[in-house]
Amino acid sequence: MSEATTTFTFSRTVGAPREVVYAAYMDPQQLIQFWCPEGLHIPIESVIIEPQPGGRFQCDMVFDHNDEVLPGEGFFVSLDPPASFTFREPRVNITGTLSFVEQPDGRTTVTMHQENVPLEYAGPEAVAGFTSVFDRLERHLAILQ
Repeated sequence: MSEATTTFTFSRTVGAPREVVYAAYMDPQQLIQFWCPEGLHIPIESVIIEPQPGGRFQCDMVFDHNDEVLPGEGFFVSLDPPASFTFREPRVNITGTLSFVEQPDGRTTVTMHQENVPLEYAGPEAVAGFTSVFDRLERHLAILQ
């Protein structure tokens, strides 16, 4: 029997031009500042970003309180800088697209859309996790401005 899945979408408008926001996702030094929820961190040595179709996108999220590691690995399916990129996580069979839409005021709406998401990965914990990630992204971008 196959596991039930759903789609999951989360958006936030952040205070930076889309080129700046897109670049933050492609730079390991920037990615470790925001890509995990509060209470976790990403060791820089775990980050691999190969921004080309078939290239790896990999990082470990580590719980601050007990050093438990949540490995994350996938590969880029397509890239359309600075508008979007699509990746696939084969371990959990999720395909996700991050899109970056510049607003007239110079801010950027970032949308994470995931398909084939197991139901347990799409509940309130996922919303809380992405809320935390986007809060961290906003703080990081404010430092760059």
